[in-house]
Amino acid sequence: MKALVYTEPFRFSYTDFPDPEPGPRDVIVRVQACGICGSDVHGYTGSTGRRLPPLIMGHEAAGIVESVGQEVSTVEPGERVCFDSTVYCNQCPACWNGNHNRCEHRQVLGVSIPGMKRHGAFAERVVLPFWTVIPMPEDLSFVQAALLEPVSIGLHAAGQGEVTPGDTVLVIGAGPIGLFTLQAARLRGAGRVIVSDPSEHRLELARQVGADETVNPKQVDLERFVHDQTGGRGVDVSFEVVGFAETLRQAVAATRIGG
Repeated sequence: MKALVYTEPFRFSYTDFPDPEPGPRDVIVRVQACGICGSDVHGYTGSTGRRLPPLIMGHEAAGIVESVGQEVSTVEPGERVCFDSTVYCNQCPACWNGNHNRCEHRQVLGVSIPGMKRHGAFAERVVLPFWTVIPMPEDLSFVQAALLEPVSIGLHAAGQGEVTPGDTVLVIGAGPIGLFTLQAARLRGAGRVIVSDPSEHRLELARQVGADETVNPKQVDLERFVHDQTGGRGVDVSFEVVGFAETLRQAVAATRIGG
């Protein structure tokens, strides 16, 4: 098969690569769409230690079942599927309790660290255990399905933030995860959403998907802006979707007492 192989920092090679072979409980998926995660971009630089070459990256993907192992009965060749990027054993105590992210033998598609390596979906085919493969509805496109993992992060964040109808919400960071969090807050009934980002392009995207107010923190003091917009009270829920100490401080300062 053809694959995009990470060979060294800042270098990929589009090349022939051995086809994956399914075990008795595995599924081979012919990839139809695969997203580029921010972690892939960082991994490409060689700075994270989580993408050790040679490696096929890619973990946000969807495709068509091409073949299945002899013990697989949950999906069939030809089915349209997406899949969990966390490959868990389904046999350890953590898996039995539903804590798949704590699996004792956990792997992640497209991630390589000392002692653990799993080729991902920047390739024509990818192999997965059948319990991580999920059939897709017909009206969901492969591109949409490839976005399900980042979408789930936004939905989880809105749930953890306990957004309730009528809440005033602040989202700091209008990258892909911030935009999904904004939309998830809207789905939970947020009455008003303010989005902060230093990129005017991203702020325009935020307005297109439901932001009521946008603010560029390079031009306007964010804390003052939020307090002016909320009568000095602060927002009910803040989401910090950047990962910097300063934006975390801003999120806390912009949130009401008890928010």
